[in-house]
This record gives sequence, structure tokens and C-alpha cells, in this order.
Amino acid sequence: MESGVDHFALLALAGGGLDVALPGVNANMAAGDVMAVDLSRPVSLRPRAIGEAVECVALWITRGRVLDLMSEEGSLHGLILKHESAPGALIGVSLRALAAMARRLSPRELDAMASGVLALAAHALAPALEASAAFSRAAPLASFVSIRRYIDANLASPNIGAKAIADTFGLSRATLYRLFEPAGGVALYIRKRRLDRAYREITAAGLANRRIGPIAYSLGFKNVNAFARAFRQVYGVSPMEARAQARDDWDGPAPAGGPGGERSLARVLALLR
Repeated sequence: MESGVDHFALLALAGGGLDVALPGVNANMAAGDVMAVDLSRPVSLRPRAIGEAVECVALWITRGRVLDLMSEEGSLHGLILKHESAPGALIGVSLRALAAMARRLSPRELDAMASGVLALAAHALAPALEASAAFSRAAPLASFVSIRRYIDANLASPNIGAKAIADTFGLSRATLYRLFEPAGGVALYIRKRRLDRAYREITAAGLANRRIGPIAYSLGFKNVNAFARAFRQVYGVSPMEARAQARDDWDGPAPAGGPGGERSLARVLALLR
């Protein structure tokens, strides 16, 4: 499985067993185990026995939300928490309970609870992520965290780019490109983070009177039409349509549609059989 989608998935195996394979790693999951997957990277999931029924609860999470909550997301892909561990049991129970209640909750209630489960999972995963990263952390990886924070703090700068970042951190461009390869490259990472920030500002109730153009310009986009095309490509709606949908949320229950699940985690909760 390598979708190229810029999301993570948090999987809780509710029944059956899975053989897991990703570059350099072979493992297995039993009922109750939890695994995190970076959907932009390759991974193979197969039933452990031919014809075996496998049931899995999955919460799809945009990369932006993961980056906001976790500092060691580079170690997240393929991380398995066994059901007998405290973090694995806590996350698994939470995901299965959320899936069981989903049909009885309004979209707004489900979104709030899914956000809470994600925050809980981030805290529960932190020790395992730090332990996993400790085995592979080197100076360039530590730099990746610093570079990512630097980019996020300077999204409004029109000059932010590979050359400026490499010069700031004393890295070669080749090293910089290798660091950001899992995120699709430096330029794509910057573009996605700018679009994430733009989406949040466009759909924020407190910024409802701010025009789309100034928001785009303030985040380094030089052409509003190009910004609108990139926005639609990622979220499936125009900036104005995203604001209109958000306005419906401010005034009443969240609508069933929406751009790619960035705003509503409830829309990306799935029960897979």
C-alpha cells in the first residue's frame, strides 16, 4: 500500500491478524494491536491466514495535524503498539469505542471526540516515538525537526525555499532533499503547510470578514488564481466554497461533505472489514 496521500492512518486491529511489511521491517499484528502508517510511504498489510476475516478501525489524519501534535513523526510510520502495552490498550480501546458510538453522534460531536482521541493518542505515542527515534537519530534528523519548525514559523516569507533553508542550517541541498523525501520534498512540504494555514484562516469564524486574496498573499502566494487552483486540488473545493461550508458549521450541524477531512476528523473515521 502506497497511496501518495498526505495523511497518516492510526489503525486498531479489532479482529483477525495481519502480516506487516515495510522496507527493512517485517512484523505482525494481533487483535487489539495498534499501528501508525504514513500513507505516502510503502507498507504491505496482509491477513495472516488465507481467508481469515480481518476487522480494523482506522482514523485518517492529515499530515498537518500530525506535525502540530508530534515532534518525532519521522518515526511514526510502521510503529506497532501491542495490545498488552498500556499505550496500545488505551489507543485501541478509544478508537474502537469511537467507532462503536459513531452512528449515534452528530458530525459535530463525533469530530470533537475524534479530536480528543487524536490528542490522547499523541500523548500515549510520545514515549514510543522517542524510543524509536533514539535508535536512528543523527544530526541531520535532529536538524529536520528544527528545519520544519523554522519553515512553519516563516511561511509568510516569499523567500523561503531550499537555498535559503540550506544556507540557514549549513546543509547541502542534497542533504536537505534527503531529509524531506518522506514528505514529498522541500517545495511540496512548504506548499502544503501554506495551504494548511490558508485553509485554517479561511474557515476560521473570527476571520470571516477577511478577504481571500490578502490571506493568500500573506502566506507567500504571489497569484490568487494559482492559489485557488492549488487549494481546489488539495481540498476539492474553492476557497470561497470552503468558507461557505465552514459558515454552515458555525451556524448549525457540520455538513456531510467537505474538503478532504482537514476540518473534520469525524469524516475520516472508518470501520474496515
